[in-house]
Amino acid sequence: MATLNEKLNKFAFVTVFNPTFYEKDDTSQSKPLFQLDSLSISNFTQEGPNKTAKGGLYANTLLRYGKTMRLEMEDVIGKIDALENLMGVTHTPGSTSVSKTTELVAGEGDTEFELVADSVELVEVNNVDQEETTDYTYSASTLTLSSPLTEGDIVRVTYTGDVAERYSVTDRFASPKRIVGETFVVDENGNKNWINVVIPSFLPDSIFNQTMEAEGDFGVISIAGDIQANDCGEFYYFTDNPNSAHTCN
Repeated sequence: MATLNEKLNKFAFVTVFNPTFYEKDDTSQSKPLFQLDSLSISNFTQEGPNKTAKGGLYANTLLRYGKTMRLEMEDVIGKIDALENLMGVTHTPGSTSVSKTTELVAGEGDTEFELVADSVELVEVNNVDQEETTDYTYSASTLTLSSPLTEGDIVRVTYTGDVAERYSVTDRFASPKRIVGETFVVDENGNKNWINVVIPSFLPDSIFNQTMEAEGDFGVISIAGDIQANDCGEFYYFTDNPNSAHTCN
């Protein structure tokens, strides 16, 4: 079997990689979160330096410091695991017969209120300010009181209903992830040589853009973020054994 040095002596990238995602501190890769095996693009780009010092007769660059790195991927198959772990999407499981209480603040003369829930069955409607049960009717998510209210009155509504399962696109940001990816390179004879790409810290942008169209290509899921250098100054590295102990050079 060829060594890593032999695989990378003369090589070319000809395809994407299949990344498996872990929590950043899971260095043993014992608890994989999910894998992306349907990428159409996986591009690594580096920029820098962030700081330079110039001097001398010809104002040559004498010192350079700081690089940044990005990973941009496109996936042709959507996966909810990726949305939850990389995009800040949250999951609310469905449930039945959930009891809820909500307080509605009335305007002058209000008699109708909208309740947002499925299969609602009202238990009690009280005018908090008057400390009494209020007569009402309920139909098609509209609560109608028998008499108009005074501005500022608070109506406390207790009801039971079914909560629908949902996935919510939120304002939350995902935590850094560790990535171990598998791909192959080819040598000058066209032979495939398998290698692993290890990214110790990938910080997702947590931006979810959704494009839907009737014609043209299938939509893709764009996943991008910053690759953060570790204590060794490494953004990522190639290896044959991603589970082996790793020390700085």
